[in-house]
Amino acid sequence: MKNLRCNSIVRCIAWAIPSTLLLNGCATDQQRTRTEGATGGAVLGALIGAALGGRNGAIAGAAVGAGGGALVGNSVAKKKQGYAEREAALRDSVVRSQALAAQTRQKNTQLSGQIAELQRNIQSLQAQKVSAIAKQTLLADRKVEATNLIEGVDVQIQRVADEIGRQQALIDKERRLAMQTHDNSLAPHIQQVADGVRDLQSNQRDLELARAQLQLIEQKRAY
Repeated sequence: MKNLRCNSIVRCIAWAIPSTLLLNGCATDQQRTRTEGATGGAVLGALIGAALGGRNGAIAGAAVGAGGGALVGNSVAKKKQGYAEREAALRDSVVRSQALAAQTRQKNTQLSGQIAELQRNIQSLQAQKVSAIAKQTLLADRKVEATNLIEGVDVQIQRVADEIGRQQALIDKERRLAMQTHDNSLAPHIQQVADGVRDLQSNQRDLELARAQLQLIEQKRAY
């Protein structure tokens, strides 16, 4: 008799939960969470219903419990999805900032060499015993080169500044959410993004210094 009652409850649970929820062999984590919620609710509802109203009570309890459990499972699944999306956004930001910082460091190294070469050329030009007109002509070529480099530096500075703005906005958003939800589980990822911002800011300062040096070259006179 006990086994019969148990089997009846199992049938009630299976009837109450949609087959689409039960057939989750290839389900995503979110689908599994919804299924688990519905199953747990159905089990609890069926047991309570059976205790209060026998088989009919078990059926009604399983149906109500499955519905309620599915709602809870859906809510949990949405929270999991939101968390996963936030974590992915933070990880992507770290990767993006690291790539841009590496590119900017390489550009700063290249600029350092180019600026040093321009300065040597100008010093050599100024020491040469040629007419002022000849010096002005030769120096004009160096100034054009400096101007072209400044244009490239301006583009890179803007790229870095834009990325810093995006990443800082993400940091501010995540910190607000952490305070509202009292959940600091993403704090390590937020810190990684903040570290990336500081690295980008350092590279930005190096670019601005290179720009200032190039502007001085632009302003140099041949005599």
